[in-house]
Amino acid sequence: MREHVQADMDDIRMRGALDGRAGLLVHPVSAAAADGWTFRPDSPADPAPGVRRRFRADPLPIPPGAVAVVWCGRNNPGPEVAEDIDAIVAGAASASCVLVLGVTAAADEPTGSPASEVITALNAELARRHRERFVDVQATLLAAAPSADGVPVARLRSDDVHLSPEGDAVVADAIRARLVALDRWPRSSGS
Repeated sequence: MREHVQADMDDIRMRGALDGRAGLLVHPVSAAAADGWTFRPDSPADPAPGVRRRFRADPLPIPPGAVAVVWCGRNNPGPEVAEDIDAIVAGAASASCVLVLGVTAAADEPTGSPASEVITALNAELARRHRERFVDVQATLLAAAPSADGVPVARLRSDDVHLSPEGDAVVADAIRARLVALDRWPRSSGS
C-alpha cells in the first residue's frame, strides 16, 4: 500500500459532470486499486469509451473569508491543466484568498528530461497566471534539500511522486509563509 493512502480511507468521490453529463467520479483507495477512476452517471446514458472526455467538478462550498489551496496537475501536467486550475480557482470565488501550488518532478524526471520540461513549462504558466498567489513547490523542495538532478530528494518523498511527512511539512511552511506575506495568516491575539 502506498504510504500516502491510509488503510481506513474512504474512496475518493467527487460530484461533477463528464462532457456535460452529471454524475459521480470515484477512485478506489484500496491497496488493490493503485489506479483507475470510474464515472457513474446520474442517468444511464454514457458516451462511448475511448473518447477523450473532460470532467468538471461541482464547486465545493467554501465559507466566505476562508483560504483555498489548489494543488493538482501532477497526473496530467500538459497544457490543459492550467485552464483546469483556472476553473477551480474561479469556483473558489467565495474564498478570501486562493493559493495555487506548483507541480513537482517525479524521481525519474531529472532536469532536462522531456517530463521535466513539461512540468517546468506548466509551473511557469501557473506563476504567470497566479502571480503572488502561486507557490513554486518544486523550487521550495529543492531549496530545502538541494539535489544535483533537480528532483526532490528521497527523504522528502514517500514514493517516486508523493511527499513524505517531512516533504509535506516543507510545503506547509511555504504555504504559511505565502499567506503571511499576503497578510492572510491569522494574527495571534497578542500581536
